[in-house]
Amino acid sequence: MPKKTAPFIADTLLKAFTAASSDIIHLNDVQGNIIYSNQASEDLLGFGQDELLDTPATSLIHPDDLDVIGTDMQNISEKYAPPAREIRIRTKGGEYLDVEVRGFLVPSEENTIIGAIIRDISQRKALERQRIQFTNTVLKIQLETTLDGILVVDADNKILLQNEVFLKMWEIKPDVAALQDDKQQIQTVLEHLKDPQAFLARAHHLSEHPEEKSLELLDLKDGRIFERYSAPLHTDNNDYLGRIWYFRDITKAKLQEQEMLRMKKLESVGILAGGIAHDFNNLLAAILGNIDLSTIYIAKENKATLLLKEASKACLRAQSLTQQLLTFSKGGTPVKQTAQVDGIIQDCCHFSLRGSNVDCCFAMADDLWPANCDEGQISQVIQNLIINARHAMPEGGFIDISSKNITHPGNSKLQAGDYLSITIRDHGHGISKPDIANIFDPYFTTKAMGSNKGTGLGLAIVHSIISKHGGSIEVQSEKGHGATFTILLPASTDKEIANQTLSSAPPTSGKGKILVMDDEQMILDLCQRILKFIGYEVTTVQNGAQAIDCYQQAMADGLPFHAAILDVTIPGGMGGEETAKAILELDPKATLIVASGYTTSALIAQPRQYGFCDVLIKPFQMKDIGDVLEKNINC
Repeated sequence: MPKKTAPFIADTLLKAFTAASSDIIHLNDVQGNIIYSNQASEDLLGFGQDELLDTPATSLIHPDDLDVIGTDMQNISEKYAPPAREIRIRTKGGEYLDVEVRGFLVPSEENTIIGAIIRDISQRKALERQRIQFTNTVLKIQLETTLDGILVVDADNKILLQNEVFLKMWEIKPDVAALQDDKQQIQTVLEHLKDPQAFLARAHHLSEHPEEKSLELLDLKDGRIFERYSAPLHTDNNDYLGRIWYFRDITKAKLQEQEMLRMKKLESVGILAGGIAHDFNNLLAAILGNIDLSTIYIAKENKATLLLKEASKACLRAQSLTQQLLTFSKGGTPVKQTAQVDGIIQDCCHFSLRGSNVDCCFAMADDLWPANCDEGQISQVIQNLIINARHAMPEGGFIDISSKNITHPGNSKLQAGDYLSITIRDHGHGISKPDIANIFDPYFTTKAMGSNKGTGLGLAIVHSIISKHGGSIEVQSEKGHGATFTILLPASTDKEIANQTLSSAPPTSGKGKILVMDDEQMILDLCQRILKFIGYEVTTVQNGAQAIDCYQQAMADGLPFHAAILDVTIPGGMGGEETAKAILELDPKATLIVASGYTTSALIAQPRQYGFCDVLIKPFQMKDIGDVLEKNINC
């Protein structure tokens, strides 16, 4: 077998390689015409190998891609092989295939040959396009679903895009947005700002310092507060493209923050108010109780009797003031008692409208049922509604207030039963239909945001109080035609109520042993006088430990107490709740009565859940303590 020469072997290997390659291989002469194409070229492009001979290689390249490889092929040499380039080449069917081209030089003694290895990257490019399409879709969805207003500008601060949230936040009309007119949009933005010059100055600063980020707050004329964040945009090569602006409405968050600060400030005042009310109730209890006893000892015809009765009425009025302090300091679960609401309504109206140019017209039912309610909280409801009505009529006018008895059939909101219907109607600017749906939401207000007239809490508190009373509140209004609030409040099962005045008749006499625990000596002295007068044996103690010892000793002696009156709060000692637990362990059938001036306490509202059988509210009269004991003691 003859020995093969090196050129022959190389030529054979080249042909075998090009034939087996999955990449297209073209060889071009110096004029750029194709002089050779392999099988892969026919498989991928559809041209037979003979069809491409003497065809200019550039005729297969997409016109937009000619510049991509033109310079490379002109400068190709033995020392320079251009990098791979991505272009599109035409198939026989007229479609274009995404390929990657690598050029190389084939030196020859006769003619220089330029070669090209062309790799099919259509699948990779298709995946890239899918990823880009997916990314663009996600970005579009994010752009239109985000709560932030987004504005994107180019390097010359020309608007590229903005989302719908941005347009709504700044109230930019669709026809103006469609124009993409920077001046018109900027002018619209400036018209909303409290300080447009500061806005322009900051925008100019960022224009001169494109790499700077920015975070600041914008105050709008309508009371809204926007948070504005801005950052530069760059290419992968860190070339500056422009800037993106984010605008977020933080009005509600700011109001909540301000309210939290206000509540923290009021918390200490509330604690002080509660303490004052508690101590004041103790003083009132001593005064009222001693007046009560005095009227019994003094003859009816004595001139002092009338004066003592007037002093008693004053004490009862003072009690309502302490109740308001306690409502302010604690709030929460209503402590319901049978009360005549028409007097509460009239007192609250006169108080809330004092010194204003607004007055009330009353149409109250003569036979209005008493309600089962917390007087302090209902007073707060009426005051809030009257103050709102007053603010709705800055020019003055009248508020119409009416009441009647109704029997409700019951629905998903209310149980069937008897209710007081209370209507408060103003003749002010009214409430729009969209606002009515949110009128009872916390922090929602139709008044100017951030003004000293609107925090958005008044009606939310009203709704909460009425709901906790088992009632309902509804509003009807039209813009420009005033607003009407209708309250349904459960009526008391006892349709008759005794007037809260000093009784000249002594309470029913009683008998039995009573234990009284209170930290105030004057309360202990008063209880001892009253209970002895009624006919009870009395033992007084100043804290829980003493109460437990006395109770246990009385049981051991075979002379147990018939009832124990326990004060809720004992500074520095065991209070009524803990003492009651300990006594009930000694005597599960013990008759325990809780006494307190803190009428907003959950223990007072639901005493049986804490082991007590009844409640004695300070300040109390002789009849109050006598009736509570008579009702609960079986001697």
